[in-house]
Amino acid sequence: MEIKYTDSGKKELQAFLDRQKTILEEQIKKEKYVFGDDIVEIVSRDVKEASDQIRVVPKNRSIRYSSTKLLLKLYFIFGVLLALFGLFNEQIMFIIETRQKGLTYMFAGVVLALVSWLGIFYVKQKEERTKQDENELRKK
Repeated sequence: MEIKYTDSGKKELQAFLDRQKTILEEQIKKEKYVFGDDIVEIVSRDVKEASDQIRVVPKNRSIRYSSTKLLLKLYFIFGVLLALFGLFNEQIMFIIETRQKGLTYMFAGVVLALVSWLGIFYVKQKEERTKQDENELRKK
């Protein structure tokens, strides 16, 4: 199959290539820039590594409502914990009153679970911000 560009198609292709070049250069500058240097030298390996990190994100994939998502996840966890407390209220009160060691293990388990969940959430948010930054660079 032969591909033929019109004049306007060639202009848009060049604009696309220029945007991609800017994204590539910004990515390399982030990794190689040393404070005080005026020049960042780009070698073929830099281009290869940076181009491997650039991903195409579909335009319809929206990164919105992050605070709403966080609030809904927190409500969900709180609701599950509240339901479990209501279900096992008598057992939990018995453990609190009689078995301090068991209570310590329960508390440590809940804290570990919440900290790990928050860590996973933080990583996801950071990935979403990175995608959003990439999208903004592509628009330039």
